[in-house]
Amino acid sequence: MVYRIGLRAESDLEEIGLYTIERWGFDQWVKYLSILTEAFDTIAMFPHMGKPLAGTQENVRSYSVGRHMIRYTTEPDGSVTIVRVLHVRRMPPR
Repeated sequence: MVYRIGLRAESDLEEIGLYTIERWGFDQWVKYLSILTEAFDTIAMFPHMGKPLAGTQENVRSYSVGRHMIRYTTEPDGSVTIVRVLHVRRMPPR
């Protein structure tokens, strides 16, 4: 299956990368990006494994990886769009 990275998720990944590089170095960012990419692949293969996000207008699901929550939508063509990658501290209150 296929996944796309939405603009907001792309921005999230840039922020995560900059923070990780500054705090722990480039090698750690490469490792973490690999973990996130593997999670994106898994989500694309099993799009219904994430928890549905209550109160959303769209078909948004959430999947936890490390200290981040990946929010994504399933598209009519079977693909997945990664819409956000948020640190648990940045998660909006429920």
